[in-house]
Amino acid sequence: MEKKVTQNPDDLRGLSLLTNAYMSLRRYTDAVPLFERWQTLDENNADLLARYADALAMANNGDLRGKPTALLERALQINPNQIQALWLAAMAADEQDNLSATLMYLTHLQGLVVDNKEAHQEVTTMIASARSRATASGLALPPTSGTDTALNPSAPPARLSVLVELNPAVGQQVNTTDTVFVYARPIDGSKMPIAITRRRAVEFPLRVILDDSLAVMPSQKLSDVEQVEVVARISRTGNAMPTRGDIIGVTRPVTVNTVDTVTVTLSDVIP
Repeated sequence: MEKKVTQNPDDLRGLSLLTNAYMSLRRYTDAVPLFERWQTLDENNADLLARYADALAMANNGDLRGKPTALLERALQINPNQIQALWLAAMAADEQDNLSATLMYLTHLQGLVVDNKEAHQEVTTMIASARSRATASGLALPPTSGTDTALNPSAPPARLSVLVELNPAVGQQVNTTDTVFVYARPIDGSKMPIAITRRRAVEFPLRVILDDSLAVMPSQKLSDVEQVEVVARISRTGNAMPTRGDIIGVTRPVTVNTVDTVTVTLSDVIP
């Protein structure tokens, strides 16, 4: 395939097949020049621009600043509803603490995934998290349809110490540029996370603290429930929406405020 592309550098099908192969193999630095060539032959393809931006970022340890951001902006000018571009643009804005832009992109994305229940819930979670951080930083935001509940000053501070371990059987599938989401969700009712944090898959075991400062929605915090499941998920793309190939681990029900460290093992691959 590489030989064919070298011999026919303007063959769009060949470029597509080889870049897809490189991305699947995580050969991002090899994929970048092919995306660049492909893009010169198909300049107004929003899907291609989003994928090119993703490849550039992954080749640079997940950094979306600079050219990747410019490519995403152009992709959204061509197609404001390009889902991958919206998600990556939200990530780029979030990494630069531009919460207004993060919320703008995520809110638009939320309206595009209403038919995908799981994806819609994940985006809703990220919006709530961004709003919570924006409020904490003093950023004025438009009101939502929900109502905030006051903190109970008599309630003990909720806290879970979590140790995330990686099963060696799946360890070779993990790259240091992957994203690790760690969150707690109620045992009963909605499975929407109530406390969430995000890390890079740089080193395992990974230790995190989940508490009320990481609440997804002001109306439901860790201190509001007695038991939770703790979930860890490795995303190859950094996408909040679970996708095929992600590695996940879920604990049995644990009591909030337990003095013991909660261990969750990443061992299952989403089919």
